[in-house]
Amino acid sequence: MILNAFITPFAQNKAKSFIRSSDLDFFESILKPKKFIDVIGNLTIYFEEKNDRGELKNIFLSEKKNSRNSQTTFAKKAIIESGGYKKVLTLYDGKTINKVNGKVSEFEFSKSDYNISKFGSNTFVHQKTQETSTVDLVNCLLFFKKSVDIDNNKEIVNCNRQNLKNIYKELYVRLVKPLYLTFLIAVSLLIIIKSKSDHLFNVNKFRIYLFSFVVIVLIESSSQLIGANLIKNLFVSILPFIFTLIIYMYFLIRLKASKR
Repeated sequence: MILNAFITPFAQNKAKSFIRSSDLDFFESILKPKKFIDVIGNLTIYFEEKNDRGELKNIFLSEKKNSRNSQTTFAKKAIIESGGYKKVLTLYDGKTINKVNGKVSEFEFSKSDYNISKFGSNTFVHQKTQETSTVDLVNCLLFFKKSVDIDNNKEIVNCNRQNLKNIYKELYVRLVKPLYLTFLIAVSLLIIIKSKSDHLFNVNKFRIYLFSFVVIVLIESSSQLIGANLIKNLFVSILPFIFTLIIYMYFLIRLKASKR
């Protein structure tokens, strides 16, 4: 109860802030100097550089509405400004060329605001399960545990029944897979069982290397065993403890046998 009370407000606030800011931050994230960027609706953007103050130098904008209507703008400098959900590109010292029904007109300006909030992205922007915090993922599982009659939690991104398998997998990768490092360390200890003077030392070393390689492959593929079933996932999650215990007991037995 205490853990849930702590996690829930934190996860809700984070999810809400993400929903508010993801669309606004997308525009800045795709801006790359000296590249033509055309994933924003009908708008193509190009600029030479971005300085430390966030100013875009020598920017080019081309908005093509159809074959007979377009707008092309050049400016020496541009600054991205936002207020609420509105984002504006403020242009300085430039020229705009309009083509309307085949007729061309142009005008120069010292300052002009270009509304970029009206453009939709040609790509689907959505937070992945891998980008969701561990706290949010755990809180999502707690939500389903106590609210089995609700299909999804809209306060947490990607928190729905269809995505439970991916949530379990992501938590397994973050929290359980690192535990296999202890098992690999235990495996490496097997190399001291035989002395270097032993004629089977190199053979034993190769076997340990081969065994470690196979273990690494199995660890990497172990996440495929994770599903939407909690009991099955718990069993898979305790495997690194079982394997480590087995290899540790084997190490003690062989070590005692070698001392006799």
